[in-house]
Amino acid sequence: MTTIALLLGILSFIGSILFFLGELTSPAEWGVLVFGLGGLGLGLVQRRTVPGKMAVALALLALLPGMALIGWLRWTVTG
Repeated sequence: MTTIALLLGILSFIGSILFFLGELTSPAEWGVLVFGLGGLGLGLVQRRTVPGKMAVALALLALLPGMALIGWLRWTVTG
């Protein structure tokens, strides 16, 4: 489990770098998405210490900021 959490953490870090280097283009959206999926994966790994339904809820909450930011970026770019 620790290896999976570490790999997902690295994936989310790469996603955040892509986001900051993307400058409102497709790599930015992918960066946010990868960052959110990394958070989702870390939330699911936490099921071991957190009750099942709570872990799934926390994992889905980890996706919300990334999805909201993708929506905001698209709205800003397209007007």
